[in-house]
Amino acid sequence: VQTCALPILKTAPANAWGSITARIAIAEPASLLAVESGPLDFGPVPVGEKRSLALTIRNAGGGNLGGKVEVGAPWSVAEPSDFELAEGESRKVEVLFAPVEAAEFKGRIEFQSGSKPYRAVNLSGEGVYRFQVADRFALDKKTEAGFLEITNLHAKDLVLAIEAPSPLVCDSRIMIPAGGSRKLKLSVKEEIYTQK
Repeated sequence: VQTCALPILKTAPANAWGSITARIAIAEPASLLAVESGPLDFGPVPVGEKRSLALTIRNAGGGNLGGKVEVGAPWSVAEPSDFELAEGESRKVEVLFAPVEAAEFKGRIEFQSGSKPYRAVNLSGEGVYRFQVADRFALDKKTEAGFLEITNLHAKDLVLAIEAPSPLVCDSRIMIPAGGSRKLKLSVKEEIYTQK
């Protein structure tokens, strides 16, 4: 804020001249951070993959607005976390969600600038496995074989590598179409029954 004194000449009664001094204050309007988004819900995201959603921040005041974006795992920000916005300027912030386990997550992205309390947006998302396997299966006593159903929960075809412990035998790879399921045949090695 700057102040200055301005002399003002004024006509007084009876045409007499006089002067007065007026003081005025001149200030640049304060910056003001506006976050143009409500809560961000990333929905279900397969473990090991990423989903991004964007929000917009804007300097709704005057001057320059500087600050930084803070967010915790499993979220991150795609571009640099520092920002500088001129009066009226806006910027998109791309927020990434990358779950490392199957669980529900809740968090906040915080925009630190100026005075507290900082502006924040709530985040939510769910880490999900890309496939689901029945937790039990039984071998048929007559055929010594059984089928294990595997369901692809993903929007893309999925190729899985299969390792079965001895004495089980099965295909080493299986392709499951997007949103579909396949039955994996498991059987017992014949030599188990022929050994004495």
